[in-house]
Amino acid sequence: MAKKKQSFEEALSRLEELQEQINGEEQSLENTMKLFEEALALTKTLEKELDRFETRIEVLTKEGSGDEECEFEDFQE
Repeated sequence: MAKKKQSFEEALSRLEELQEQINGEEQSLENTMKLFEEALALTKTLEKELDRFETRIEVLTKEGSGDEECEFEDFQE
């Protein structure tokens, strides 16, 4: 079964859960490393999404000012 892509909010919420687990519970080093690896992967995903959002905002801002035309669809997945 294909894995459903998480929304930005879901990924951020999961990252917060991981932070609490890593910082709060006594765990084995192995389990802590697995949680840390998942947190790093989520961080990279969230950073990419934020970059994509920033690009979209810049495009929309330029379009609104009339400086340059750009197709919004170019930035959608």
